[in-house]
Amino acid sequence: MQITVGIPTYNRTKYWIQTTQQILDAQHSTVCEIFIVDQTPNINISSTESLLIQKIQQHPLVNYIKKNEPSSGAARNHIIKYAKGEIILFLDDDVLLAPNFIEEHYKIYTTSTMKIIAVAGLIFHRTVTLDIHPDNINFSNYKKYTHPHDNEKAYTENWKKCLVGANFSVLKSHAIFAGGFDENYIPPALLEEDDFTKRLQQTLNEQQTISYTPKAYLIHLRASQGGNRIEQKKQTEIAITLGYHIYAWRHLEGINRWKFFLQTIRYGPLRKENVLKLWKQPLVWYAFFSSMFKAYLLKNNIKSPFRN
Repeated sequence: MQITVGIPTYNRTKYWIQTTQQILDAQHSTVCEIFIVDQTPNINISSTESLLIQKIQQHPLVNYIKKNEPSSGAARNHIIKYAKGEIILFLDDDVLLAPNFIEEHYKIYTTSTMKIIAVAGLIFHRTVTLDIHPDNINFSNYKKYTHPHDNEKAYTENWKKCLVGANFSVLKSHAIFAGGFDENYIPPALLEEDDFTKRLQQTLNEQQTISYTPKAYLIHLRASQGGNRIEQKKQTEIAITLGYHIYAWRHLEGINRWKFFLQTIRYGPLRKENVLKLWKQPLVWYAFFSSMFKAYLLKNNIKSPFRN
């Protein structure tokens, strides 16, 4: 089995080049390509960065393409569609990889007694409330400036059952069978990965499973700009809650669905910036219910090149 490493990126040229170089330096024999989907507008790329891109493009393992419309789902679907490897390892563009990171993902597929469909790794996110620049974090100090994605129980089997885009791998065939990523999750695409995980789980039989390994860990630097999503503050009120509402209509039922809708109010109408500007309340409540209705219309309509 071979691995395609997939990296969607937006406005983080320095970081995705750093991430790519780590993979090249690892020289893992199963990596057949590094597939980079760059959604950075040309106006945001300096001449120095252009030269760096040209240099890394010349490496035989690097498959680099430009996309004009920022969409993490569309970028991942493009990687799934054209990947050469049977396994696709998805990473965020701003990560530091632990030693043997790729090997820890790979050996789960080759040593398990069950058929492994996907593998989730452990993520240490930079704690953005602390005053430290991403470039000052390394493997000697990261525990001081980061926190595990879920909680301390992430080291046990009680991890959150979601494949997080910064660190997971999946069999290409099953990603396609599950329908890929739903491109209806427009930026900031909240719960897009949860939705994909749920649909992937629904395809499993008794001999198949999704695994988790804390040994495949990385540091998510959470660079201050860019990412494979656009910053939430730049999105419309409808876009901010749309992902939550699609997920609720599609995967929750009964009282749990409506409890979830109530929880999402704090991300929309009751978000701090909206509460402080009372004049916005009629508009944000209208957007909230418009988002809920739009999500209802989309609940059975997955936008993906793998769905008819």
